[in-house]
Amino acid sequence: MGKRYAVIDIGSNSVHLVIFSGLPPRQKRLVDEKVNCGLAQNLDETGKLSPKGVKRAKSAIGSFMETIREAKVSRLQVVATSAVRDAKDGKDFVAKLNKKYGINILILSGNEEARISAQGILSNIDAPDGIVVDLGGGSLELARVSTGRIGKAASLPLGHVRIGSRIAAQPADIDLIIEREISKVEWIKTVDRGSLYLSGGAWRKMARWHIAKVGSRHKLEGYRLGRKEALQLARTLSDDPDQPTALLIAARILLYLMASSQTEKIVFAIRGLCDGCLIEQTQSDKKAA
Repeated sequence: MGKRYAVIDIGSNSVHLVIFSGLPPRQKRLVDEKVNCGLAQNLDETGKLSPKGVKRAKSAIGSFMETIREAKVSRLQVVATSAVRDAKDGKDFVAKLNKKYGINILILSGNEEARISAQGILSNIDAPDGIVVDLGGGSLELARVSTGRIGKAASLPLGHVRIGSRIAAQPADIDLIIEREISKVEWIKTVDRGSLYLSGGAWRKMARWHIAKVGSRHKLEGYRLGRKEALQLARTLSDDPDQPTALLIAARILLYLMASSQTEKIVFAIRGLCDGCLIEQTQSDKKAA
């Protein structure tokens, strides 16, 4: 049995544990557990983490630490993302967890989150070119990739949990909110080919919806649509009031990204931040050896 690596991602919507066996790019997920906590709920209004979300997150992390001990993990990395880094009480939340469990939680900057997520998403994609798009509960991470190399990156406060309550109160504001934030990323307009590589729960729901709609047997990983089909899918979902808020937001973001760039297709991915953290761990181990 090879070494086992664990990653806990304290996200804005969920807390996620993955225990890996094997090294990139052939890693296997032995454990993949996620608990919805909603840390980013009402963050923009209060400036603080959701009290209910904090309680759920602490409980989830306690349970995950038991799983990690039982699995005899060799290395653990714990990261926190958008909600924790932006909340006034984020550092205090992390300090209490560090003290209770004897761990070192790294609060990722927006650029770090975008870069590490992109590494994970692209780890089993040949010759990627275009834009990596990771949509979570608290933020939207974008990273330019060209000739297989990750370039400029950006993190925007467009997570579906974070802006969901604002949109519920003022549904007409959704396009204004998305346009205002994404228009700040000037380099998107320079992308005139390649793909949008989509990772995150809302994108996976979108892919599953389309796979079921067309009766395809294609697996989710690597499922792709040409530009015309992708635009049609995004318009269909964005005009359907019965769709969940997360899917509506994802569809509107996709429409804006495709209008701003000239990417030729979309590609759905199941890997993400946890895989990127594993890559960072193994690269660090090689340098230290």
